[in-house]
Amino acid sequence: MRTGIPNGLSALGRRLAAPAIPAARERAAGQARATTMDWAIIRQATLLWLVTRVAFIVFTIFAVPFTHQSSHGTYSLRSFPPSTLLAQWNRWDTQWYGGIATNGYHELHTAAFFPLYPLFIRLLAGLIGFDHLTLAALIVANLGTLAAFIGLALVCRDEFGAAMVPFTIRALAAFPLAFFLAGGYSDSLFLAFTTFTLLFARRGAWLPAFVCAMLATWTRAFGIALILPLLWEYVQQHRGAGGNWRASLAPRIILEALALAAAVPLALALWALYLWRRFGDPFAYLTAERQFWNHYSVSPWQWVSSAVTTMQHLPAWSFPQERALFDL
Repeated sequence: MRTGIPNGLSALGRRLAAPAIPAARERAAGQARATTMDWAIIRQATLLWLVTRVAFIVFTIFAVPFTHQSSHGTYSLRSFPPSTLLAQWNRWDTQWYGGIATNGYHELHTAAFFPLYPLFIRLLAGLIGFDHLTLAALIVANLGTLAAFIGLALVCRDEFGAAMVPFTIRALAAFPLAFFLAGGYSDSLFLAFTTFTLLFARRGAWLPAFVCAMLATWTRAFGIALILPLLWEYVQQHRGAGGNWRASLAPRIILEALALAAAVPLALALWALYLWRRFGDPFAYLTAERQFWNHYSVSPWQWVSSAVTTMQHLPAWSFPQERALFDL
């Protein structure tokens, strides 16, 4: 006599006996795929960064000798070795940052420059020698640009898909003011920390977002602009089921969002504490902007009116007029 198991029970037994894939393993596989995609995006951004850095090197090699020719129709036989070409980048704010990296905040007018970029310059110059201060400033700035390219590429991938990444990075690299991302300025570091603040916030990684927001604020005062995006993103991600906004307005969520956004005022408060101990004025950076750099906080409509008036009263085709137009 033959006995057997009914078909339904047999199928059930096979399903029970089959090795189940735990949810944790599925999550790990998803994270691995995301990491692989991240590395692909990072390679794209790094390649474009490398190409643009080579372009700036070539630009320097050709531009400097051409701008040092005689105006009398004769060619100069002056030689421009790499050290001379490098020194041509030591201009304007680069010199101020280098002075702070070497001597610290020794005068009140230096307080207008926020501390993170000169700190990084000082750390690198300590390794390669303070005789190479300009090189240290350029290395820090251009590594900041690399981080900014990568951060923006990852944000773009998350928001719009991988197909948009090359266009977005090329648009940043081609933007005229991106020239300052190659020089010894703090703009590249600020852009890098800002993009990673937004990237981590969008991904719900709140502690890294908090840290990057602080670092961005220690780089430029414009870090204050990160407060609203951090508040919005935290509250938006903590809505209730079905997008219920009432759940996101619970006191606990509001307090947590405020604690996250406090990264910016905390960074400003620590900077103000240092300035208070150094100069006896917690707002020395604002004082320096007004007294030494003629910078004031005004409303947008006042700013536009002032810029137009300035343009009209400056000599036509002069450097001051071009500078005003550039700032405008």
